[in-house]
Amino acid sequence: MDFFNLGKISTLKATSYDDAHDEYMTDSQLLVTNFDDVKTDYMNKLGLSEEKAHSVDAFARGKDNLFYMIEFKNGNCKTEAAKINLKIRDSLLILCDMCHKTLKNTRNNLIFVLVYNSSRTDFNSLDKVAIARANKSKVDCPKFELDKVEGSFVKKVLIFDIDEFASKILPKLTNIWQSSR
Repeated sequence: MDFFNLGKISTLKATSYDDAHDEYMTDSQLLVTNFDDVKTDYMNKLGLSEEKAHSVDAFARGKDNLFYMIEFKNGNCKTEAAKINLKIRDSLLILCDMCHKTLKNTRNNLIFVLVYNSSRTDFNSLDKVAIARANKSKVDCPKFELDKVEGSFVKKVLIFDIDEFASKILPKLTNIWQSSR
C-alpha cells in the first residue's frame, strides 16, 4: 500500500502535546503526518466544520512498509473507548478517501497504536495484563472495545504506555516523507 504524502508534516513530539496538562508524551523528532490537521483541511474543503469528524493524532511510516495510526491519551482510556473508536473510524474514512484506498488496504497494512500515560490512566493491573497478552499474540481479548477494529479495519491494534512505545514502536518508524518506492 502506498499512501501519498498527506502533507501536514510535523514532529511526533508536536502531535503528542496534551494542552490540558501542558505536556508532551514523547520527545521524538520523527517526522509524521499531523492527522488532526489533515482532518481539519479535509472537512473545511468540504465546507464543513472540523468538529464534525474525529481524528487520530499522527500517521507514521514504518520501516517494515506498514503504516501506523497513533493516538496519544494522557488520561482515562477505558472511559474514552467509544471516542477512540470514532477517531479510528473517521480517520480511516478520511485516509481511504484521500488516498483512494479500500479497507482491504488498511486491514493489510495499517496498525493502530494507542499510547497512554501510566500515571494518568484508569487501567488497573488486570487491564494491563490483558493488554500485554493481546499485544503479544492474537489472543481474543477485548482491548477496551478496540478489538472490534483489529482484523476488520486495521491489521493490528497495539496499546502501550509511553515507555513501551518508545522502546517497541519508535525504533520501527521512519520519517513519513521517506518513500518506500
